[in-house]
Amino acid sequence: MNSECVDEFKEYRIVAELDYVAGYLRTGHYEVCVSGAELKEFCNMSRAEKEEFIGDNGEMVIDDYDINDHGDIGDIKFYEDVAEGLSKVIL
Repeated sequence: MNSECVDEFKEYRIVAELDYVAGYLRTGHYEVCVSGAELKEFCNMSRAEKEEFIGDNGEMVIDDYDINDHGDIGDIKFYEDVAEGLSKVIL
């Protein structure tokens, strides 16, 4: 990437891929966004139905982890931050 095309007033994200990561996932949680109507339905579900709903519709978030080792850095990409938290690859 030629540094002349970099706008000093914008923010950029550099992402470097790793060949591998080794360690342990410790704790995490699910997050699900629902409407009020869906929440009412959820409250009337059995425990098993709630767990299935969360597993099918939720996004797992890892809260705690321990990394013991990682591989070499592979591809390096640059992203330009744009509106609404989206970014586009610039190289």
